[in-house]
Amino acid sequence: MKLTLYVPDALFERLERYRDRINASAILQRSVERELLSLEAADRFDGEDLDQAIERLKSEKAVLEGDFRERGQAEGMT
Repeated sequence: MKLTLYVPDALFERLERYRDRINASAILQRSVERELLSLEAADRFDGEDLDQAIERLKSEKAVLEGDFRERGQAEGMT
């Protein structure tokens, strides 16, 4: 499938200078792919899901920090 894109003249002129060294189509494809992945990830998390994920991560962090603190104290005593 093909897509027509608008590229400002100044950007097109800069691109033309390096056309033999870069694949503009591949660069644009990677850029669009990254943007879509970002948007799709954001769509998977609405506000409530994101808040729940943050709380879960905070809880897991607290447990891990506590475990490391206890282990560090025990190892320090020995």
